[in-house]
Amino acid sequence: MGIFDGLIPQKPQRPPPPLEPGAQPQSYSVFTREFDETITGEDIQQILTPSRDLLNVRFDAATQDFQRRFQRERLEILESSLPLVRALVAHYPQPDREKMVIAFLIDHSTAMRGLKMLSALVAVECAISVLDQCSIRSEILGFTTRGIDGGQSRKKWRKARSPANPGRLCDLRHIIYKTADQSIGWQRNLIFALHPDVPGDNIDGEALEWAVSRLENGDWQKRVVCFLSNAAPSNESTLMENVDPQLLRNHLTLAEEEAQKAGIDVGCLLLTSEGRERDFRFSKIGIEPESAGKGLLRLIESILHQGEPLTDR
Repeated sequence: MGIFDGLIPQKPQRPPPPLEPGAQPQSYSVFTREFDETITGEDIQQILTPSRDLLNVRFDAATQDFQRRFQRERLEILESSLPLVRALVAHYPQPDREKMVIAFLIDHSTAMRGLKMLSALVAVECAISVLDQCSIRSEILGFTTRGIDGGQSRKKWRKARSPANPGRLCDLRHIIYKTADQSIGWQRNLIFALHPDVPGDNIDGEALEWAVSRLENGDWQKRVVCFLSNAAPSNESTLMENVDPQLLRNHLTLAEEEAQKAGIDVGCLLLTSEGRERDFRFSKIGIEPESAGKGLLRLIESILHQGEPLTDR
């Protein structure tokens, strides 16, 4: 059990039922964007519950432990990365590497609480250390919802007399931990991804569209988005009120296809042994911190070289 497991019971995610016979897949829409927000890592403390209860005491102790633990795993990951660093430097001239950017898009759903999020953070920290050595830029982004009940969007929908098939029916929260131009200061805020107040649901398709929109084509020759996720898109408020139970999953597929058309490669590090019903073009699996870190490095290598290994690993 991870040091953050058990702080709040996790609600298991149920796979959506199939579309009813004769029903047509539903086009993706959004009921309202009025209550969506994009915040920075600096802003996260403002959304935490201001109390001195046992939960926050345990979180404070656990974060201190996190700073000390997993040092061996970090060293193992970074040691395993040396062939990749040498290969990237040898294969791509520095001017080309300086025109590359990789955005790490971390699922902040409740399914990622505990060891999965710990593994994701260790993996991303190590990956950025490797990319920095190669002069490759990086971003760290998070995505979730502002609650798990639909929030203000659902209240507005009810006031509008609950029209059928409203589309996405929840309030999004997107988080910027690190921009491509930022080299210091981001680590101190990333730890708040572990706080139990932060996770909600996950609207993956819109998160991917957001990450893609941040990577302007004129600035980069090579653009990559790496998902780190445990589960398929999920939001009960949305899925209850729309006829198509695959609405969120289908939109993620569409968003990935549009990213590819725009010249942006998308891969996924799955923090689960159960896999997903749909496959990304590039994907790896990692559950514990060490396997997640090494898996993320293999994912990056695979994406940058289009599936062909750069190293003998």
